[in-house]
Amino acid sequence: TPDTSKAPADTAKPDNTPAASKTPADTAKPDNTPEASKTPASTDTPDTPGTPSPSSQGPHLSANGILTSDNGVMRTGIDAYDIVKEMGVGTNLGNTLESCGTWIDTSNTSNYETAWGQPVTTQEMIDGMKAAGFDSIRIPVAWSNMMADDGTYTINEKYFNRVETVLNYALNADMYVIINIHFDSGWWARFGSKTEQERKDAMTKYKTMWTQIANRFQEYSDRLIFESANEELGTRLNSTDDYKGSGYYAKDDLDSLYKLTNEINQTFVDIVRSTGGNNARRFLLIAGYDTDISKTCDLRYKMPTDTIDSHLMVSIHYYSPATYCIVDNPKNSWGYDASWGTDEDIKALQSELSQMRISFVNKGYPVIIGEYGVADTKISENNFVRKEGRDLFFRSVCEFALENNMCPILWDCSRVFDRRNLTMTNEAEKALYIEMNEKAHHSELVKPSVSDDGYHWTGTVANSNWSASSASASDSNSTFIITKNGGCFTISGIDWSVFKNPVLKLTCKESSGSALFRLANQVDTSNQSWHHLYDNGTGVISEKNISSGSTISINIPLDDMTATQNLYFALANSSDFNGTISVEVVEN
Repeated sequence: TPDTSKAPADTAKPDNTPAASKTPADTAKPDNTPEASKTPASTDTPDTPGTPSPSSQGPHLSANGILTSDNGVMRTGIDAYDIVKEMGVGTNLGNTLESCGTWIDTSNTSNYETAWGQPVTTQEMIDGMKAAGFDSIRIPVAWSNMMADDGTYTINEKYFNRVETVLNYALNADMYVIINIHFDSGWWARFGSKTEQERKDAMTKYKTMWTQIANRFQEYSDRLIFESANEELGTRLNSTDDYKGSGYYAKDDLDSLYKLTNEINQTFVDIVRSTGGNNARRFLLIAGYDTDISKTCDLRYKMPTDTIDSHLMVSIHYYSPATYCIVDNPKNSWGYDASWGTDEDIKALQSELSQMRISFVNKGYPVIIGEYGVADTKISENNFVRKEGRDLFFRSVCEFALENNMCPILWDCSRVFDRRNLTMTNEAEKALYIEMNEKAHHSELVKPSVSDDGYHWTGTVANSNWSASSASASDSNSTFIITKNGGCFTISGIDWSVFKNPVLKLTCKESSGSALFRLANQVDTSNQSWHHLYDNGTGVISEKNISSGSTISINIPLDDMTATQNLYFALANSSDFNGTISVEVVEN
């Protein structure tokens, strides 16, 4: 998965793309920027999943004097899977309450809310999003705006009131709400300060902020979810781009950054739970490492321990391929794609998201895709054109998510839902999100379970002379994926942890000639468009000859494999080989 947080600087930040590295610097005004009460209400009220009633208490004032219809109920008998199912599909209130910059007039909260080009948020606006098919909304927040600079890190009351008002617009509209600490002028990089006191101060600030936030919103129901961070947990904790005094950790010291990320996430859970009341049972969203799929699936990333079962979810962002999702300039030096939607594109998406299913959904943690989106092509300063295949990309993300205990939350800054005109900007996507809303509400919730006998995946591949030709695959969960790239095939989507003794079986049929089948757990990716097995044999698990009518079986060694391990295979010495091979992964 491309690391969107490290996109080269010659690519301008598209105004519907949220990566924090492309957030305007806090020293200059951006041009055309796209981007508690401590007395909780009654808790532990039994209810059934799918029938929340946030307005049952009727309009009233919160303990902080903000109009709300939320009933303050924390339901029992439901878990994180139920919550993610009810969240359906969601959207972000992008480039709004997370807007930040030293050039912004600090006299009024609305100056921040509109600083990056968005209108002041209204109840009518949020109602329009709900009517468009979005049942949940993520509200990124820059809490440092107007914050006291005396070392107490006291969040400004006016800013608190505005955030609470906006989140209540969503609760009043019967939506789920996520609030977080977003990019927030990049102070996160002080966790990697070369000065020890600054590193300690960063953790103090984080603890103080979440203590205030958790206490402030303690009275709200389980429709309010707290998210530990945005994209900043990971390499950006040590970013000299965000803070010149950072860089305490060596660039290759990922072990320490994973440890620090895990510590911050655990601190988040501990603080929220310690505030008690409704927060003792609140559902919490844990930010992945750089919110990157492959980095979050790394074994060094650990989910926090909790005082209550099945109340944690994990968050990643999905902007892959970056050349399509992030790049808006056709002349960008490192690539640009104007369209998306081939069979291989869809399989690659399924393969990447399957890593989260294997590593987290199947292990007790449903997933929230906190951001996904597609940048428009920039024709001129104020002229953008929608990329081809955007609605199919949105559909593919949503369908996979809804079928695999994930909630997809669109990144949007009025490019998909126009907040000024209160309407969707594209008819195909208007119909799509209504359809996805229906799918979310009428599909059955199936919580993952592991078979004692493992699973059984089947697929076929075709090879013509020297070239990988085509691939298809299927299983009961639609998660076994075979893709082709250049000179080899990739097997992905398999959870190897459910097997005791997995075997790869291949049967050659409809073939001419013979070939040497080579299976490996590593592949040379130096050429993005032409993957191939290493010429020196690195990573090769087995080599066996295969010919028409023959079947070969290869034992898969689990000792050196992660649960999400991809396998790669190619046919060598196959200049006269044309045929189809069936591929199976079964328990021996």
